[in-house]
Amino acid sequence: MVTYVNTHFALEKLRDDASQTGGEGPRVLVVGPNNAGKTSLVKLLTAYAIRMGRQPMVINTDSKEALLSIPGTVTATPFASIIDVEQGWGSSPTSGPSPVPVKLPLCYYYGLVSPEDNTKLYKPILTRLALAAASRLADDPVIKATGMIIDTPGVISQGKGGYELISHIVSEFSGEFLRQYL
Repeated sequence: MVTYVNTHFALEKLRDDASQTGGEGPRVLVVGPNNAGKTSLVKLLTAYAIRMGRQPMVINTDSKEALLSIPGTVTATPFASIIDVEQGWGSSPTSGPSPVPVKLPLCYYYGLVSPEDNTKLYKPILTRLALAAASRLADDPVIKATGMIIDTPGVISQGKGGYELISHIVSEFSGEFLRQYL
């Protein structure tokens, strides 16, 4: 846990710098094999950021691990409050204002468990998700200064194909690539 807390404070320093200069916050990519705790780390870093008054954009590129959505999707979700299990996961008001900020993810349906099952379908979906997330960052200065936390599938342990997919995720969510399209 010491490593996680140190990571959080290093990210907070980068976020403070981004807030003061009007720049972009850090983009954190969590990579590892299946069942290594990537999603748990993403949730932990998200919770720490929210407790500091930040609003991170959480990107889920692992179609097996749904985040506020059904399995088979990839999502981008800005978080402004902790997910409260008693109030519901991603509840939204239907007839009026809500005291809790709404958590409605942008979802793209991929439909398969692993990105390697159909990379020709997965890569364009990921590109659309990256462009939509970058557009949201450009529109919201608080989320822009907080940055992104990106959860990846556990394909890194599956050889060369896994490295190609991780490389694709990096290139799609890098700031330089996205600035060309915005």
